[in-house]
Amino acid sequence: MVLFVNLFFLIVSSVLYISAPDIYSYNYCVLINVLFIIQNCIYFTFRRTKSLVGFQFIFMISFYFTNFVYPVFYFPTNKDFLLFHFSFNENIISKATSIAFLAYSFYIFSLSFFSRKIQMDNPDFFKKIDFEKVMKLLLKITVIFLIMFIIYGGYDYFSSIYSKDGDVFVGGISLYFYIVFFTTLHLMAIFVFDISERAKRFYYLVTIFSIIIFFLFLGSRNMALAVFLILILSYNNNVRKIPNFVFLSVLILGAIFLTILMFTRSISLSDTDYVNSGIENLQFNSLWDIGSDLIVCNRSLYTLIDFANNNTHTFGVTMLGGFLSPIPFAQSLVCKIFAIPLDFIGSASFGTFLEFGKDSTLGLGTNIVADVYLAFGLLGIVVFFMFLGWLVGRAESQYKTNVYWNIIYYFLISNSVFFVRSGFFDNIRPLIWALVFMFLINKKYSLQKKWTL
Repeated sequence: MVLFVNLFFLIVSSVLYISAPDIYSYNYCVLINVLFIIQNCIYFTFRRTKSLVGFQFIFMISFYFTNFVYPVFYFPTNKDFLLFHFSFNENIISKATSIAFLAYSFYIFSLSFFSRKIQMDNPDFFKKIDFEKVMKLLLKITVIFLIMFIIYGGYDYFSSIYSKDGDVFVGGISLYFYIVFFTTLHLMAIFVFDISERAKRFYYLVTIFSIIIFFLFLGSRNMALAVFLILILSYNNNVRKIPNFVFLSVLILGAIFLTILMFTRSISLSDTDYVNSGIENLQFNSLWDIGSDLIVCNRSLYTLIDFANNNTHTFGVTMLGGFLSPIPFAQSLVCKIFAIPLDFIGSASFGTFLEFGKDSTLGLGTNIVADVYLAFGLLGIVVFFMFLGWLVGRAESQYKTNVYWNIIYYFLISNSVFFVRSGFFDNIRPLIWALVFMFLINKKYSLQKKWTL
């Protein structure tokens, strides 16, 4: 039933895309909002598992805030919200909203199709792995590279950019120290609840949460949120099922906390009245503002789609940055060989260049739908979001039987919030490095003989 329902919505979204008005239409955007909500209510009501804990639900919420809230709840009454006060082509709103709905429809249809035959062939496989050995090794690597990251300027970097999320833009060699630490910390969060002895599990959890708090103190949310989401899912899968009500409560409280942090991190830690100054800096005008960090990425959706429709698609050039990121120095090397400006190999930097010019201190950010559409147009929307649905469905079917799919599965959940406000390949580097780490650990401890796709 779910498959046929999503096929119906795929057809409807295609018709809406074809018939999208060339000007802003409030009623048209409301219609897409309503259809999106109905589609997901049906999907999450009738799918096999009733639990909301996982990639799909969080991604749905994030996708909604990133693409559908602004045209209905802000544009009519508060059109200059945040970055929207910079002028843009308002006539593109309806068309861009239809493209976002079409992309989601291809994703959820593909997910429904590939999830029909979910099987757990060997659910007891992970009981054969000595996770204590794995965790000891990961802890050593994590601590060493965290220290090296701090020594080589990481702490100074984070403490000076409270107005940004600079997680992956650390300069020099500290970038690579951070990526190794970031990767191994994720792996620790993935495997921590596989440790049977409670005392040792508690020890690793304290270590992980201490690092999370440290980075939250510096004003960085991406890493902390990613690891926390992994811990929630791992706890749900390995220890005790989390009731949907509890999960929803945690998501709401987490969204409020991260929004508060977004406002307070512009306050210097040297401020003697840091907490009170941060509270005074809060600017809540409506409940929707809780998702402002996602809503603002609607702005890049309009800019990049408008550019693609009126100029040209980039045929993958603006996706090169993320795609090449797993290979050290590959980005700069390719840019040098083919004379491509660094601003042009990522949709975020390209959009910022279009909006504010070169070397701007203000970033426009990006949007996963805009990233794909800018590169390959409608064909890219079909291929990439069908692939995303396959990837999520495959990972869910294999994560208990294959150590590599297990990593992919948890990395998906770690990026379920920020995936929608990034390029399609922007988060691939830590995933690839994590798979390489696990391959090497696999060789050392003989965890699994093969990796089957």
